Amino acid sequence: MIKVFYIEDNNGQYVSADGSKRWTRLTGQALYDFLQTERGKKTYFFVDTDDNGVAIGVEITNKDQQVMFETDKRRRRYVSESQKESGYITVSFDYFETEDGTSTGDEVIPNDDDSIEEDVLRQFDLETLRRALDTLTEDEYALICALFLQDEPMTESEYAVRRGTTQQAINKRKKTILKKLRNYF
Repeated sequence: MIKVFYIEDNNGQYVSADGSKRWTRLTGQALYDFLQTERGKKTYFFVDTDDNGVAIGVEITNKDQQVMFETDKRRRRYVSESQKESGYITVSFDYFETEDGTSTGDEVIPNDDDSIEEDVLRQFDLETLRRALDTLTEDEYALICALFLQDEPMTESEYAVRRGTTQQAINKRKKTILKKLRNYF
């Protein structure tokens, strides 16, 4: 599995959407070497896997998030060990009642996939995406919305016809805009 990790670094080439932080991208031997250092051993990462199976890790620099991460990790380990020892599955009896006083049923379905780590990563991704989209011009934003963000996205050819240009021109603009957006991720 390919791993790409980002660590906070004042000299890093990647800048956060709000410009307040800089990040360095580490892979392969450089990542391994970093993880062997004293700082690397103490660093917390939020890790997720993209659609291509690449593990992407982002350093957690906020102390509150580190505490939440460790607490969630200990909880998951405890639940897993308890389930192995007892053979029982842990379920929540907390539930959401509908207006008519009935339960939704979700409360008895265990969901080991949910974790604080994943929730925070999703939130980071959404915030970063919002900031990145805010940097686009109206025309750039309209193109990205039409091709990706609508309920029924358009094809490049459809958008080209709508704008009175060629599909190749739309494709070139799309690639330029996506390259611009990648600077935020």
